Amino acid sequence: MSRSDLFSAVVYSRTTRLGFSLMYVLNFVVCMYLWKFAQWNRCTCW
Repeated sequence: MSRSDLFSAVVYSRTTRLGFSLMYVLNFVVCMYLWKFAQWNRCTCW
């Protein structure tokens, strides 16, 4: 198990519903930023 996998497992195990919502919003914002400003039109927000 790599270090990043372990980190992901720890983060996932500690993620609450609020934490998940924040990650969802952050992902959406980053996606929109890439689509709008970097013209990355293959964005997969969902």
